[in-house]
Amino acid sequence: MKFSSIVATFSIVLFAISCEPEDDLVPDNNGLPTISTYAVKGIFTDTAVAGGVIIANGGNEIKESGVCWGEDPIPTNNTNFVADSVKQGSFTSVIRNMKPGTVYYVSAYAKNANGIAYGESVPFSTSFKDQDGHIYHTVKIGTQLWAVENLRATHYRNGDEVATVTTLNNWFNATEGLYCAYGFENANIEVYGLLYNHKATSDTRKICPEGWRLPTYKEWKTLTDGGGGDQVAGNVLKGTGTTYWTKTTADVTNKTGFTALPAGIVSANGFLGIGTNTYMWAADAEELGINIVGDSPVITWFNNKADGGNSIRLIKE
Repeated sequence: MKFSSIVATFSIVLFAISCEPEDDLVPDNNGLPTISTYAVKGIFTDTAVAGGVIIANGGNEIKESGVCWGEDPIPTNNTNFVADSVKQGSFTSVIRNMKPGTVYYVSAYAKNANGIAYGESVPFSTSFKDQDGHIYHTVKIGTQLWAVENLRATHYRNGDEVATVTTLNNWFNATEGLYCAYGFENANIEVYGLLYNHKATSDTRKICPEGWRLPTYKEWKTLTDGGGGDQVAGNVLKGTGTTYWTKTTADVTNKTGFTALPAGIVSANGFLGIGTNTYMWAADAEELGINIVGDSPVITWFNNKADGGNSIRLIKE
């Protein structure tokens, strides 16, 4: 009889424990919700999709959830936010009215009766358009904001057309800015961008869209030094795989997100290097431009006075 009473009592205790709300079994973060921020997706010039997941409600019903964002690294819902009614699990929200080509930070948040809790602050950067309407994605590397694609503009900032050619006969004695697609094949433009002579990069009408410009040699060096120095930086700056690079190495990671691709050049011997290397202009004639090759991590530099045709990669002013 005594044994039966003990079993009955133990069963009642188990029943009581099993009936406790599941959220109470999760640490309550001092009575506040526990929430995590998702990586931002669907980024455009002025919109993006952000979200998060409510891990625990802190022992109280969630009254509001959502995301907040801003240019401050620690955003709060005192500024820009989108509120949601999700009380548990995952949610996403579209954030709007952002500036193009700008670094933002987003945090998911959740409120209960005890207050508000924020998830991690996640950085992202919006895309931007050039004067022809081409869209460029962006990536923040250290303190610099870079375009992820090479320039494709065929007009200067004031609307004037940049001259182009259908043969290379007059490329090296041109008196004006020029551009062309590698091999005169328009199919190459979307992936590799256009090739420009130096006169196009230095024209006072400006080939770069508002708020963007060619990097100086010093800025290129800041990029490569941040990638470990000229002997190894190619590994973290190149796009991975052999879809575009015909030769690459196992150590290539594109860790920076810079995504250099082998756009080739206009040389005295014609078009060279698509699939194997890329040259990108620096801002000033007295400086050095950057050369990245597929089968080596080593960064080399070329004389910016050269009359060839090279790519333009933009940096935020």
